Amino acid sequence: MNRKKEAIKISVVLILILGLIVNLFTIYTFPSWFDEAYFANISFNLANGKGFLQDLIPGYNNGQVLIYGPVYFFLQSQLIHLFGLDQFVFRLPNLVAGYLSVFLLYKILRDRGCNQTFSLLFLAAAIVDVSFNRNLVYGRMDLAALLFVILALFLTHRIEFQKKSGYLVQWLLVGLLSTAAYLTTPRALFLLPIVFVMAFYKLFVEPKSKISAYQWIAATGASLVFIVPIFLWIQYAGGFEEYASFFRARESVSSHIGVSFFRSFYDNVTIGIFIVMVLIYIQTVIKKPLLIGAVLTYLSFSFFVEEHGPYAAMITPILIAGIFYILSESVSRRFIQYSLSALIIVPGLFLIFLRGADLLANSDCRDSTNIPELINEPSNQKIIAPFKYYFFAENENREVVTFNRAKIDRKVLVKDADLIVSSNEMSDFLNRNNFEKVAEITCKPTKLPFLPGTFYERSTYTETFYNR
Repeated sequence: MNRKKEAIKISVVLILILGLIVNLFTIYTFPSWFDEAYFANISFNLANGKGFLQDLIPGYNNGQVLIYGPVYFFLQSQLIHLFGLDQFVFRLPNLVAGYLSVFLLYKILRDRGCNQTFSLLFLAAAIVDVSFNRNLVYGRMDLAALLFVILALFLTHRIEFQKKSGYLVQWLLVGLLSTAAYLTTPRALFLLPIVFVMAFYKLFVEPKSKISAYQWIAATGASLVFIVPIFLWIQYAGGFEEYASFFRARESVSSHIGVSFFRSFYDNVTIGIFIVMVLIYIQTVIKKPLLIGAVLTYLSFSFFVEEHGPYAAMITPILIAGIFYILSESVSRRFIQYSLSALIIVPGLFLIFLRGADLLANSDCRDSTNIPELINEPSNQKIIAPFKYYFFAENENREVVTFNRAKIDRKVLVKDADLIVSSNEMSDFLNRNNFEKVAEITCKPTKLPFLPGTFYERSTYTETFYNR
């Protein structure tokens, strides 16, 4: 048995190391895409004193973007001050937050009595989960919000009742971490039931003595620290009516609010296992506040967060933690337990190997030194370029916009442009508007199985540069 445990431990460590290496190379080499460029543009403008302004995509939610909250953009603006606008640095917070979230969940499982074998299997399953692993390498705010939620959960789970000022301070910090999650992205609100359940348990169930004023003060203080900053942000955004209109009036936002009990096909394996195990072991679930919280969080997230983005990554670590906690508590045969573990781990591990193979096979097509120097020239040009060139083109002395998702006529966009980066399909249009080809990046990527052509179109440099 000891040999089996040791083999599992070594395997998990190797999986973690392999995943980290592949992910670090991914965030260093892959071109940026829509979400990253969009969020980086807001962060860059904030760093340059323009507020939460989005001016990269003409006609697409132009102006101040106040639906998310200030936390993520403030963090990124500080990194831009320190290191400049760099795609590796911009992606790093999401990657670090994701890993920290999973390791904190591992520690919570161990503290709540989950045995080491299943805790380690959780660690491997969460780190290589397809949706979670994909999101790790994106310059988004999802996993930063998740980290705030898990930090709040971790602190709540560790708080022991005592009639001391430190007890109250800890609860205020729980409220602060929870509001930080919401003010990173409002979607985090639907991850917070697991914190609320654990908080209720710690405040009013676990202490066996009569409920004291300390507990009510702690609950009230944590609630106020959670609510007041959100209220202040809503007021900054124009008040409740204006704030609500951001979600109702903008199709790009409202379309992401809806029901998604199931998500991408590879998420549905985890979701299906979670649902079945909760139903089979319902007597175990109702005795464990962590599992009750996981179920309510799944329901909350499913009712309100529609899968029109990489949002599954925010919920899958919690579901996977629930699965392995139940497995640890169950009396199922080892064969069934390990088969379910493999069913969750193997698809993600395959993705890690596939991405690693792609990184090796197509390194030349993602070599940023192939990008002509003229895009980096410190001039007052107006540049039109795809999202993938945003980090190279943007600086405070020039205007950078994109054709992609723009809501105004392209003829208007090119009217006063100096440099345009585009595909050869645009050559006739640009020639008619007095542009000439001055440089070209040519590369034919090696296409691997299971990766669609659209993936290579987005993730490799193969554009033509036009000057007026």
